[in-house]
Amino acid sequence: MEDLFGAEGGASELMNQATALVMTYAPKVVLAIVTLIVGMWLINRFVGVLDNKLGKKDPTLNKFLCGLIGAILKILLLISVASMVGIAPPSFFCWRRADPDLQAFQGWRRN
Repeated sequence: MEDLFGAEGGASELMNQATALVMTYAPKVVLAIVTLIVGMWLINRFVGVLDNKLGKKDPTLNKFLCGLIGAILKILLLISVASMVGIAPPSFFCWRRADPDLQAFQGWRRN
């Protein structure tokens, strides 16, 4: 055991750190998963009701509007769930400016 962890108590310290991490992040992850499941169910239910109401009035516009509204609501739900876990929402929108290698790669399209 000493060869693997370097000391006799290394394994117990590692186990204590792992337990602390799980106890810190597990409630956030579980709440985010529950929010995601309930939110997707509500969005699908809302889009279904909207589909039934719009389908009778204008079938050509029905599929487009239901898809657009459903996609926007799902994107907002994913951003909300990601922020619950600890991912900052601005990191979704500023990824091109934050990575200098990506800027160099994107530069060829501007010329």
